Amino acid sequence: MNGLEGSRNAARCRCLCVIRLTLPIACLFALLLVAPARAEIIVMGSDLKAPADLSSSHPRDWAAWPTAYQSQPAVATTVTKQGEVAIAQLKGRIIQSSLSPDRIPPVVMHVVVMRPQPDGRAQLVVSTEDLPLPLTGDPQQVNTHDLQAKDARICVQPGDYVALATSGGFGNQPEGGFPEGAYADGVRFQMFSRQPASSISLFEQPAGNDTFQVGNVERGASQPAQELLMQVVIGTREHARFFCRTKAEQAENIPNPTSTLKPAPTAPPKPPPSTPEGATLPAAKTVRIKNNAVTFTIGCSGSAACAGTLSLTNGGAKCGQGRFSIPPGQQAGVKVKLTAIARRKLRKAKGKLSARAILKTAGGSTSRLFTLKRA
Repeated sequence: MNGLEGSRNAARCRCLCVIRLTLPIACLFALLLVAPARAEIIVMGSDLKAPADLSSSHPRDWAAWPTAYQSQPAVATTVTKQGEVAIAQLKGRIIQSSLSPDRIPPVVMHVVVMRPQPDGRAQLVVSTEDLPLPLTGDPQQVNTHDLQAKDARICVQPGDYVALATSGGFGNQPEGGFPEGAYADGVRFQMFSRQPASSISLFEQPAGNDTFQVGNVERGASQPAQELLMQVVIGTREHARFFCRTKAEQAENIPNPTSTLKPAPTAPPKPPPSTPEGATLPAAKTVRIKNNAVTFTIGCSGSAACAGTLSLTNGGAKCGQGRFSIPPGQQAGVKVKLTAIARRKLRKAKGKLSARAILKTAGGSTSRLFTLKRA
């Protein structure tokens, strides 16, 4: 019995020893498997390859931010990771009025952060200091602004828009010494490009409101076929200043960046999904239903006319079809009347239906999912 009892005690000891050793080793392996946080340098916005051939002016303060890019359909138009806008590049210049060629009304421009709100509006949460205006030189110039060299920290969170905003710059005021009609609609910013499948959202301060400032919550209006020629570089972790980091990153006590970030090399932009003729689907993801029909704005960006059909399907069921013929370099609305099956599906789905739009021409086809919604 003593021998048997001794064997049992030895076995129990071995078992306990294994348990006591296994727990720390498991914890050690868990610590080793935790990957350290990695800093990222994120380049977002326009690739700045399109020409600055479109100007924008408004008689009151305004802001514009991207919602789609023709040349880079996969590029995010909102911030993907918390950090700081370190660099902003803007292509183009100010176009001066012929009535006052040597001077313009007082105007300032800023890079600002617009944070989407649940009701579809966006709030101005932070703004740069006044940035210098490109008043002379090449209309296709690209100006780089080192925002981390300034006091204001342009902190961003996932989902934020980075926008161009202006204030002031309105003439047509005799007391300011401007001739009648000079800058009546504000200073012209030629920092946009005509791109059929690009789009921006534009907010203009309503009449009676003096300034567009931090804290304002505003609703932008969609502007199709326009690209804002602005590219920004966002630094995260050690590439962002302390207050722009996450709480976990702040706890690491990493020093603030001491050198200026530069845009990382980017791969050539992928072509947009389109047929060889250049027919393109709209950038918007939701299409409104009116009188049991939907209208898609189809672009034709090639050198030849675009002709073909636009079909809608849902779960293999045909929901409607329309035909189009569009001159090169233009866009047109293509109306698709919904089938009885589509209308029945809409009723069951309470007025909202996901459908695949299929664009077909003689040279090929492209498709994308859209949400059809009753107005």
